[in-house]
Amino acid sequence: MKLTNKTSTLLISFILLFILHSNGQDYIDANNPKIQYTGRIDFTNSLQPQYSFPGVSIKTRFNGTGISAIIHDYGPGGVGTTNYYKVIIDNSIVLEQLKMNNGKHTYILASNLALSNHTVEIIKITEGASGVSSFIGFKVTGGNQNALDLPDKPNKRIEFIGDSWTCGYGNLSQFATGSASMANSGYVAKNEDNYYAWGPITARALGAEYHVTAISGRGLYRNNWDQDNTGNATGTLPKNYDNIIEDNNSISYDHSFHPDIVSIHLGTNDMAAEGEVGQSAMLDDVAFQNTYKNFIDEILSHHPCANVIICYGNSKSDGYPSWTQQLTRLRTIANNLVALYPEGNVAQLELPYTAESWPAQPDDCGYGDAWHPSLCSHQEMSNKLVEKINGMNVNWGTSNECTSVNTTNTITNLKNNTVSVFPNPAINHISVVGNNIDQWKISNQLGEIVLNGTEKHINISKLNTGIYCFLSLSNGQITSTKFIKK
Repeated sequence: MKLTNKTSTLLISFILLFILHSNGQDYIDANNPKIQYTGRIDFTNSLQPQYSFPGVSIKTRFNGTGISAIIHDYGPGGVGTTNYYKVIIDNSIVLEQLKMNNGKHTYILASNLALSNHTVEIIKITEGASGVSSFIGFKVTGGNQNALDLPDKPNKRIEFIGDSWTCGYGNLSQFATGSASMANSGYVAKNEDNYYAWGPITARALGAEYHVTAISGRGLYRNNWDQDNTGNATGTLPKNYDNIIEDNNSISYDHSFHPDIVSIHLGTNDMAAEGEVGQSAMLDDVAFQNTYKNFIDEILSHHPCANVIICYGNSKSDGYPSWTQQLTRLRTIANNLVALYPEGNVAQLELPYTAESWPAQPDDCGYGDAWHPSLCSHQEMSNKLVEKINGMNVNWGTSNECTSVNTTNTITNLKNNTVSVFPNPAINHISVVGNNIDQWKISNQLGEIVLNGTEKHINISKLNTGIYCFLSLSNGQITSTKFIKK
């Protein structure tokens, strides 16, 4: 029998498939719908999604005796440019640090497992400075099935925004107080483990899914002076907030992860120069507070039902240098910001200074690299945040529903150019959610226009108590909705 080219191709494919299954290997491609991804991830190439932020998690369930991961890592492989992952099998850590090598490699995650159903999760525990990673897939050995269904993700969601303290910089090191804590003054990738940073610890304590949006050395208004001796504003956290990949604005993040809680821990790097350079580098507190307000407004525009917590204090004190009074200033700024949101969706949490005020003796936790928190300090920071969140009566799961509930008392979905305002009822401020809003007007019950403009965050403090109509022009279409001024 003469084989055609098409027949030959099919036969070869069948033989290869037979050999593959004879060896007991199944490949789970990166675009398999039974893989659960968590974190900021670029799916432009669904067969090779990319990511850089710490805490990105990739999880699936399989039937077999072993499993490997195929990862292309772009970190060059230096002291501060190597990525590490944590490997979890059946909810137990089996490998604390899986070191990545530059390029595409297959990494054995587990072997000699009982032939049964298992879950596997890999978590990127190093920050973006270590490099971008790209996940290609899992390879199952000794099994007879492809990826299996996983339980649904938790309905609780938290986002942690911050700098090196939120990354977990140097937390695997442990030094006593004093000069020894400067033993590693630069970023050492193997000494950072975001899994044991205060944010992820908090999320696990509360049973929440989490995202970490954090970059070492960066600030809210300006960056650490060490970056380039100018404390510039390039790549601050607000400027990275819309990025999937750190410092790469070519692909925008869609903000489809709607957190119930957004924890922000920024200000350490903004104030760093005051002690290092002197009064000529004093932070402009008014500009810092205004930038913070704008950032919170941006967060709430994406996640209108979220609760924002402004965290501060444990990285600053009034003692060094004493003339700066950094803790008092941060406390004042935090209180000022909370007062701007009388609806109660913004709160503040003052964390005790790491070296002075933990429950035990001063310095009982020691330090990580370069005066950063140790594992002990991260745990105690988390304890404070968990206590704070537990006292807030959070309506878990509602943030994810905010953009799909179509009522006048919450945010409508944004299909068909619909527009809404929140909160409703409101006291002093409302924010507008909608696509391409060109202009808006607010009228009272007599039909009189009392306010108009184009901004999305509106001060209504001077309006009388009552019911108002919000009219917006969006893409040539007029939309109206009512809101209550309390």
